[in-house]
Amino acid sequence: MIRHRLPIFLAVVWLLPLAACSDESATTDAGYDSGTRDADASYEDGDQVIPDDADAGQDADPSIDAGDPGQGDVADNQDAFDGTDEEGDAADGDGAGDPGSAATFKVMTINLKHPLTGITEALVRLQMVADVINQRQPDVVALQEVVQEDEDPSLVEQLAGLTGYDWFWQYTYTVPYLFNEGIGILSRWPVVWTDATTLPHLDLIIFTRQVLGARVDSPHGEIQLFCTHMTTDSDASKKADQALAVYEFMQANPSGLAGFLAGDLNAEPDSLAMRFFRGEAEHEGVTGNLIDAWTAINPGQDGFTIPSNAPDRRIDYIYLIPGTSTSASVDSCEIMFSEQVDGLYASDHLGVMCTFTLPN
Repeated sequence: MIRHRLPIFLAVVWLLPLAACSDESATTDAGYDSGTRDADASYEDGDQVIPDDADAGQDADPSIDAGDPGQGDVADNQDAFDGTDEEGDAADGDGAGDPGSAATFKVMTINLKHPLTGITEALVRLQMVADVINQRQPDVVALQEVVQEDEDPSLVEQLAGLTGYDWFWQYTYTVPYLFNEGIGILSRWPVVWTDATTLPHLDLIIFTRQVLGARVDSPHGEIQLFCTHMTTDSDASKKADQALAVYEFMQANPSGLAGFLAGDLNAEPDSLAMRFFRGEAEHEGVTGNLIDAWTAINPGQDGFTIPSNAPDRRIDYIYLIPGTSTSASVDSCEIMFSEQVDGLYASDHLGVMCTFTLPN
């Protein structure tokens, strides 16, 4: 059980600073080579590869480690989307799947939180997340800190089982003696393409970060979602380097339709990385063109997302990516998972959900 391994993990974390004396340039370069996969690889069949040196004794069976687009049987299980949302509207995506209705699209993001406080609590929190997804019916969900332990399915696969959504999990690194961590997506619609690349710089000497791209076959066309969990390093230039790598990855996978970037970006709105995304600052000669959905629709509102019990910072975002032919408009953005259930929050982060209108 995860809670039994916690003392070993804490000992590993305590020893990590001793490795910080190694050459920093060598450490940075290693971020591209250690425990990564080919950045040019396309994983349209949903197969997942965990490097041998990061396997931690786990069987890298694709049926365990990856979301095979179609395993959620989304197209054959639309009855999983019955019910009503908090406003009393039909819980069918506010018309997202109804031909002839308004072309709205809901995007949600939530950091699931490491299960270091115990697997029982983690499973309760997972059910809380599933309940909200089933009630509010986002079209896509970006997930961070998505754990996979031993032979167990990843948390995103477990969420797919609780919601009927299609899914994909992207391995990012192994926490020694504990679990594999990754990022993932859930989708009401079939996932038809995924790809990922490793971001520059390492966290705590050994942990890599990645950005995952996915394309879902919605009734309004193939919509792209990019999910990432950026560095916790306080160095603003390192955060900006990762933001640039995310942006260049998205630019390398263009779409005529609007897309979305969502995740725990570990940076506040006035940081260089976020100003770069919004096109307010240049980094390495490049300027972004993304739209911060929260700010666009809620000007002057903080939108704090962490910590969940007393939020005082905003580090979780949903960005609108203008398409090469069309864009979209932001209808609403709201903070999610702010209510406790039996004294427990769904995560140490609050989530965000935004609704967009797509062009007809």
